[in-house]
Amino acid sequence: MEEKLEKKVNSLTAVVVILMIIILGLGTFVAYKELNKKDDKREENEKVVEPTNTSENTKKESFDLSKFDGSKVINGEDGFIYKLNNGNDFSKQGFVVSINNDKKSATLTLNWNIASSEITGGTVIDGGIKNYTVTFDKKIKEVLFDGYGQAPGYEVILYLFEDGTVEYTPVKKYLSNLENAYEETVMKSYGSLSVNGIVDIVTADVIGKDEHYIGGWYTPILIKSDGTFYDLSKLLGY
Repeated sequence: MEEKLEKKVNSLTAVVVILMIIILGLGTFVAYKELNKKDDKREENEKVVEPTNTSENTKKESFDLSKFDGSKVINGEDGFIYKLNNGNDFSKQGFVVSINNDKKSATLTLNWNIASSEITGGTVIDGGIKNYTVTFDKKIKEVLFDGYGQAPGYEVILYLFEDGTVEYTPVKKYLSNLENAYEETVMKSYGSLSVNGIVDIVTADVIGKDEHYIGGWYTPILIKSDGTFYDLSKLLGY
């Protein structure tokens, strides 16, 4: 009897031990799975995010000038078309405009000793080289210093921003209103032009389509991504 009882106890003990081994094994397995989940999650969080391919966006925000169509002016005159030109080099006349490293400001560097009085509104003898900086709260994509119309005195600085808007500074008006041309000071923008979605600013000659349309003028144009464009001279009331 005692021998049978002992065998029964031993059997129960073996069962308990086996159950404990199974439970410990399951616990270890569950803990291992949870640890792997945490490692996977950590690795996922630590992955380097590759830059998004923006080539499609870039295409939408640019225009191929080789496909320029001079008849697609939005605010032009009937009978006239636009032909792109190389613009004027005003650095030879003492004017240089550049975007600064912060991309939110631009500086006009003016050599008063050689600058044309027709552009500045006055002449400063031995005025030297002065810098005039304008600052914005958004990034500048491009700047352009050029004139419009048929004679000097209509030069402007155009600021094209990354958001497709454009502001301007009429050079003669700004400089002729300076209290002291010798003093470097903050340059001002005269506000936004009534345009949006602009991707490029270039210059063009405006000519008649045929002999029935006489005359013409020179102007910067503001191009949209679909190739349509604005004549700056018309926006400013020339």
